[in-house]
Amino acid sequence: TETFAGRLLPGFAQSLDDRGAWEGINPTGVRVIGAYRYSDVTEWFIAVGIERSALEVPLLRSLQVTGFVSLVLLAFASAASLLIARRLLSSQNALAEVARRLGEGKPVADTLDTPLLEVNRVGRVLAEASARLAAQAGALERINKDLEERVEERTQELADKSTILRATLDTMDQGLIVVDRDRRLPLVSRRAIELLSLDPDL
Repeated sequence: TETFAGRLLPGFAQSLDDRGAWEGINPTGVRVIGAYRYSDVTEWFIAVGIERSALEVPLLRSLQVTGFVSLVLLAFASAASLLIARRLLSSQNALAEVARRLGEGKPVADTLDTPLLEVNRVGRVLAEASARLAAQAGALERINKDLEERVEERTQELADKSTILRATLDTMDQGLIVVDRDRRLPLVSRRAIELLSLDPDL
C-alpha cells in the first residue's frame, strides 16, 4: 500500500466530489471499481477498490443461473398452461355437446366426466333437466294420444247417433221440420218433404 500512497489514480482527477464511486485502472494496470471519500482530518482522499473481474464473475454466474431458472420456470408455466387449456377445451366441448343434445331434445347422459368438477356439476344439472323434459314430453304425448282417442270415439258416437236419427226421421209417418233462430231448416224429415211437396234438396 505504501507504493501507491500519495499517487493519483488514473482518471481520478475527473472525480471532484468529496465522496463517490470510481471505475478505472489502478497503477498496476488492473481494472477496478472503487469508492472514495475526502477526509477533513488528513485532507486526503481515501479510496478502496476491488478488481472488476472479482465482481463480474459471480454476477455473470448469478445471471446465468437466474436465466436458466427463468427458462425452466417459463417452460413449466407453458406446459402447465397448455395442460390447463386442453382440460378447459375438452370440458367446454363436452358441455357444448350436452347443450346441443338438450337443444335437439335428445337424451343426455346422467354423468359428464371431465377434468373440471364445475363442468361436471353443470352437466348433471343439464342431464336432470333433460330427464324432466323427456318425462314431460312423454306425459304430453300420452295425454295427446288419449285426447285423440277420445275425439275419435266421440266423433264415432256422434256419427252413429246421426245415422240413427236420420234413419228414425226417414221412417217416421209424421213430418218433422226443425227451424233454427235464423229461420233456416237444419232438419227436415223425408215424410215432411212428401206431405208438403217440398224440394228434396232442401
